Amino acid sequence: MSPGQIAAENLALLIYTWEWLRAGKTLGQLGIDGQVSRMLHQMDRHEISRAADCHVPLFSFACTPEILKQALTSDGLYGVDPRAEIFLANRWRASARGDSGLNGLLGISKKMCEVLGVACFPSLQSAARAGIQVIRFNLRPQYLHHGGRNLAMQTSHRSQLAVLNSVCHN
Repeated sequence: MSPGQIAAENLALLIYTWEWLRAGKTLGQLGIDGQVSRMLHQMDRHEISRAADCHVPLFSFACTPEILKQALTSDGLYGVDPRAEIFLANRWRASARGDSGLNGLLGISKKMCEVLGVACFPSLQSAARAGIQVIRFNLRPQYLHHGGRNLAMQTSHRSQLAVLNSVCHN
């Protein structure tokens, strides 16, 4: 994925999350915590777009490779999560390239690469409908405040800020 593609993915995922939050989805369904929720509620669409404009992924995997592997073979009986579809399709394409640097940037472990390596696009769609939490917001809420509201901040500065505000998940 190019830096522009990462920024486009950030925008799509963050806008969906922001719209769903306003529509009353629960925090667990969105992969965000209460602080992030409060910050998103206070932001307008322009601030969301500005915050998404960075070259570091704002979302990461919320599920383990084992859970994703099970979801890939599920019936997909739940409603579609377009965020999960976008996220999984991009990670699937990136893992197929075999670029370990890109996989590291996108948070794709070797085990996750193996799981994605045996997937096909229809199975990714099934996983997006499996009712599991596939993605989560990966940054501290302060990033949204500074990255979205600072009109003078350029994309490169937001990218640096995103790296500094990344949250490590076990």
